[in-house]
Amino acid sequence: MKIQKQQAMRTVLKGLAPLGLAAVYFFGWRFIAVLAVVTATGVVSEYLMSRRYGLKITESLFVSCMLFALSLPPAMPLWMAAVGIAFGIVFGKMVFGGFGKNVFNPAITGRAFIYVSFGVPMTAQFINPALFVNGWFPGVRILDHACRCCLQCDPSGHAECQACRYPPGSSPGKFR
Repeated sequence: MKIQKQQAMRTVLKGLAPLGLAAVYFFGWRFIAVLAVVTATGVVSEYLMSRRYGLKITESLFVSCMLFALSLPPAMPLWMAAVGIAFGIVFGKMVFGGFGKNVFNPAITGRAFIYVSFGVPMTAQFINPALFVNGWFPGVRILDHACRCCLQCDPSGHAECQACRYPPGSSPGKFR
């Protein structure tokens, strides 16, 4: 399997990397699972279609997969994400002749398909992201609070308090 190299797509992926890190920060490791499933399904879909039409897989595939994964709710079932990207790659890109010939963006084509096909999982559940609290990132504020709490319990900093016993990240799914 050969992948056609495209410097412009690598630049876009570098630009999307901070968004991916933010998605992990705000929604947890579930984003990594969604991205892995979407990328694997996208590669298989494009490979099968490329083989059929004698084309090469392009690096634009990875941009489409990243954009698609970023557009999904984090609690979306993985199989639905796989169906969406497969539809987007096959019917949004490869049917029109591959890279540069597609009329629609494959990521948005896939998202529109799963939005119409699976409306409830796409809209029924809202996952609250961690937001700025008093101008701080949540984790930074909690660390600041823990340090102040420990110093209030014991100014020397040797006694343990509630905040020191449960550091940020020790409770799954919470920043406290």
